[in-house]
This record gives sequence, structure tokens and C-alpha cells, in this order.
Amino acid sequence: MSKVNGSRRRAGCSSCRRRKRRCDEQKPSCLNCQKSGKECIYPTPGSASNPLRFVVATSTDHYIIPFDQGAEKPQFLYLSSLEIAKLSPGLGDAETKEGESEEVRLDDVHLKLPIPSTMSEWNFNDGRESLWNIEMSLMQYYVEVVCSSRVYVQTDRNSFRTFVMPRVLGHQGPLLFTVLAISAAEWRQKSIGDGRDYGALSAPYKVQALHELQSCLADIQNSEENLLTCVLLSSLEIAEGSKPTWLRHLQGALALLDNFTTSIDPTVAKFVLQYFRFRYILMETTRPKNRPRPLSSDPDDLSYHKAMNRVAEAEYAFPLIHSSESLVDEHIGCSMELIAIINRISALSLTVDSLDEPKNAS
Repeated sequence: MSKVNGSRRRAGCSSCRRRKRRCDEQKPSCLNCQKSGKECIYPTPGSASNPLRFVVATSTDHYIIPFDQGAEKPQFLYLSSLEIAKLSPGLGDAETKEGESEEVRLDDVHLKLPIPSTMSEWNFNDGRESLWNIEMSLMQYYVEVVCSSRVYVQTDRNSFRTFVMPRVLGHQGPLLFTVLAISAAEWRQKSIGDGRDYGALSAPYKVQALHELQSCLADIQNSEENLLTCVLLSSLEIAEGSKPTWLRHLQGALALLDNFTTSIDPTVAKFVLQYFRFRYILMETTRPKNRPRPLSSDPDDLSYHKAMNRVAEAEYAFPLIHSSESLVDEHIGCSMELIAIINRISALSLTVDSLDEPKNAS
């Protein structure tokens, strides 16, 4: 079908689509971008079965800015230097000249404050694609896929998104590298067919996340981010089948709560404690019956049971948690009160089995 004059296609480079210009789709750079001197970026095509469809077309003069308008759902703006300068005149250093168009001014606007447009300086890719595109793809994959896979019912109150993303975009710390590690690890399990080793990509991000976490453990300003990092690192370890490691992250989270209780948002504490309690009870409930309960000769298992006692103590310190036990949590699909009942039934069943063993042996 031939094109109708005046119509615009949904294809074309990101710059032409943003400016609502017809794009001739020449590669590597279309005619409009050649004339304006702009960077010509084409969104990566994808299919329903290809995770690489989660690609954000970006430019060096654009920034992802979190903002708060009092809404429960976090909002983010993708703005150019000019747009930021117009919204916050104090950030721009270029003055408007009479008769000069905004497009001419765009290249003359420089931000006075350092707002990073890239997520990290790490370069783990193979050189075929810019690190910025890879990390933004991983970030968007986390937002659209990973967050939804971590909860029973997807809502606007998904804590894996609402608590994590504002902190990730506002600070380049352990939480950012953990998000990148999780997304890369999940891509590793899928047959993408692009020849890139996502296992090798995930591992350095995980190492960097642990390094960043250790370096800022004593910083009270990062206490909530560190708590959420413990949750995501545990989620990563559980997905990879590593039981001992995720339990150590549980103990680390409890240590953070002990030291920074007054500086931590109760809603964040509720999410962290309920996540660990649910995961631990799930592990105990699915314990094989022929596996003995921890004995005094098993210090690791004992320390984990003590840690769960500390979880209960920590929960009583937050009234918000104590008052919502009977409410159905969309993250797990039931109430924590029901989880506690399941835990008691499981413990009773294991106790009965252990008492029956001597009778069966005789």
C-alpha cells in the first residue's frame, strides 16, 4: 500500500517520532538527523517471545527524572536538556534570544548541575551495542517483567517497583547493580539467541552490588536502600537455588533494622519483614519429612531459626505490620495470619513425625 501524503508512520528513528517529523528511515542516520546534527537512534525491534524488545531509545542529551505529585504510583519523566531548563530555569545556562527557535537553542543548553544520563561506568558488553542501551533494556525488563513475576497479583502498589525504582533512579548504589544483576540473570535462562553471555553479564553486577552494599552499610541515609538490596539479593539467590546465601541476606536485613529502626519507613520495613518471613516459612513447610530438624551441632541452621525469632520481634516494633496481619497481601496472595497458621501446622506435623520415628523403629 502506498503512503498517503501527510501521513506519518509509526516507524522511524526516535528523534523524528518525538518531534513528529516524517522519517526517511535511512541508516545509520536519517536525513532529518543529518541536517539537525542529532543522534539518530532506531528502537530495537522485538517480538512477543524476545526479551530484547524491552529497549528504551535514548540520547545523550536526555535524562530520566523522578518526580512526585502526591500520587501513589511513582512517576518518571524522560526529558531533554531544554525541557529541564524550561521547567527549572536555575539549571540551564543558555538564554533565549529573540526570534530564535527552540530547536536551535537545544544544542546550546547545558545543565549546571551534574545529572547523570548513564546508569554506570561498567563496561561488560561485547562492544556490539552501547552499554547505555543494554542497561536501560535491563532496567525496563525489571520494571515490566521481573516486578510482575515476584508478586501474586500485579497492582500499582507492587513494592518491587514502587519502593525500588525511585531509589534506583535517584542513586547509583547497591540497589541499582542488584536490579541489573537480576534482569541479566533472568535473560540468561531464556533462549535469546543474540550470542551474548548474560551469565557473565549478571555476575559482575552482583559482585559490584555486594561491594557497594558493604561500603555503605554504616550510612544511615542508605539504610532503606540497603534493606531493599538485601531483599533483591535474596530473590536472586533463591532463583538460582542457593539456600545458605539468601539466609545470610536475611540476617543482614535484620542487623540493618536493629541499627536504623528510627530512620526506616515502616512501610518499607513491613515489606522487607513480610518477604523474609514468607520465604522462610515456605522453605520450612516444604522441608522433606526425612530431613531432621536442626540440632546444636548445626550452628548455621540454629542461627537461621534465631533469625526468624528476631523477625517476629522486629515486626512487633512496627504497629503498621501488627495491624495488617489479617489482610490479604497482593504480593503473596493471602494474609500473613494464614501463613502463620500454616507454619504452626507444619511445625506440629514435623514434631509428630519425629515422635513416631522411635515407635516405628521398635
